[in-house]
Amino acid sequence: MSTSYQRHSLFDMGNQTYTAMLEDKVIINDNIYQTIDFESEESKRLLGVPSRVEDFTVFEFYLEGAGNITSNFQEYTLRKNDIFIARSGDVGSFEGMSKDVKFILVFVSQKFFSPMRSIDNSKTLQDLMFRGPLHHCSDEQMNDFVSIIELIRHQINSSNLYREHTIKDLLNALLFSIYSLSATEAAQETDADQKNSARQKELFMGFMKLLKENFAKQHKAAFYADKLCVTPKYLSQIVYKVSGKFIKEYIHEALITEAMMLLNHGHTIQEICDRLEFTSPSFFGRYFKEATGMTPMEYQNRG
Repeated sequence: MSTSYQRHSLFDMGNQTYTAMLEDKVIINDNIYQTIDFESEESKRLLGVPSRVEDFTVFEFYLEGAGNITSNFQEYTLRKNDIFIARSGDVGSFEGMSKDVKFILVFVSQKFFSPMRSIDNSKTLQDLMFRGPLHHCSDEQMNDFVSIIELIRHQINSSNLYREHTIKDLLNALLFSIYSLSATEAAQETDADQKNSARQKELFMGFMKLLKENFAKQHKAAFYADKLCVTPKYLSQIVYKVSGKFIKEYIHEALITEAMMLLNHGHTIQEICDRLEFTSPSFFGRYFKEATGMTPMEYQNRG
């Protein structure tokens, strides 16, 4: 899709400023060196508003408190010592944070440093990457992550002639340290459980990848099952077992989320119908209102 979405809107809470920025390549944002008013009207307006991460990988580190987000149509509560990775193309929304929350966000341009390119030659690391976006660590490990981020912050603000090379090395250290957490989790599973779990997660992640690429045109489970060489019934069972949600729920949420983003960016109802292949504006209007409690026009014109 060619539509351009606000890249950082999921994380633009209040009037915060970035605490360190290397052009548009690496950005560190946190509420340790600054205060963010989560009760402000600006912050509240962001609640539940979907956005798509574009051209960036976002590393989220939670040091205290808790935060609620959705990412790719799944709900997450992030707590102390949790790490979450959002990749380019991921869709999510900010649902709220506790008053005591402390976090660090690291935005990394994919043109500057791509995690996928860093692990392309390692099947093991690819498998670890696709275990999921959420990781958990100990206090000691989180302190190590914060230390690496502080080194990156220092390099951003330094006059080091080779600071970009140094920052890339530090980002690699950050990435591999995160995936070592997944390796530890994988090692704790039995061989049988690991093989079974790995196959189920592989199918689920395959479905999610296809969904992100095709939901606008393909609204039936049979399409995704055919692409993954399984029956619709089996794929539905695995998707539900892994995530607790049915395929039709994911397709429905993907369509509604995309419609919300398009409405937020001023697209007409007819344009949305054409893009998402709804049969008519009236059908789309009923579909949208049933999901949100508002007509498309009411949603677009909300205060």
